[in-house]
Amino acid sequence: PLRPPVDPFVSCCVLSMVRVQAVFLALCLAGESQLGACWAPGTRSSGLRRVRLLSQPPSDADLGFTPWRPDGGNDPAKFAGSTDTPDFFEEDDVQGAVEYGAKDGNNVAQRGGGLDDMLKSDSWTIGGAEKTGDRPSWYTNTPMSVPDGEIFFDRSGMSVELEVMNGAMGYEDFYADFSAEVPPGAFEVVPQSGTLNRRGQDPQPFQVTYKGGCANKGVVGHLVIMTEEEKWSFSIDVQ
Repeated sequence: PLRPPVDPFVSCCVLSMVRVQAVFLALCLAGESQLGACWAPGTRSSGLRRVRLLSQPPSDADLGFTPWRPDGGNDPAKFAGSTDTPDFFEEDDVQGAVEYGAKDGNNVAQRGGGLDDMLKSDSWTIGGAEKTGDRPSWYTNTPMSVPDGEIFFDRSGMSVELEVMNGAMGYEDFYADFSAEVPPGAFEVVPQSGTLNRRGQDPQPFQVTYKGGCANKGVVGHLVIMTEEEKWSFSIDVQ
């Protein structure tokens, strides 16, 4: 019987694959001692052979560079302490960390002024308590061109309450006083200084009391409340 003609391209491909398999198998057999395992098409190998570990660690010459080593080299007995990060306390700090804790059940006193210095604030007020009786340098009693509200009084001794809401994200020190045209001693505002809560928290209440002494009627001046970020003014009307 006549056989169908063989495609030369197919014959070339088959021959190339056989040659590649033969070369790959030869390489695996030649380098079996160095490689962990080898695989060749058609073999019945059921697993991979583990890579042979070196009997001695590589030297610096093998690595091509000198790796970092802690004090004492590779001997754990000579390695005293961690060198990853610097110590929190200076080397000449005798007390060290035990200063803020306890040693052998006995409390160790803090160094004088250490914590106090950290708690010092340049703020004009601390926690709402007045730091000084003088006006802060940033305060001016000039009212706004458009007041935020009006306060009415019809008799001496009358008190009116109002609230101010802080618009800043943080706590803000405030100072409250009256504009220059208000007769001295005619009104009193409480509190005169303190700290406003942050935006979104409780507003700050103020109490304004008329003590008498205004000869004129109508708007006699303004109450001016100010922080370093904002200013509020309220017209004072005596009826």
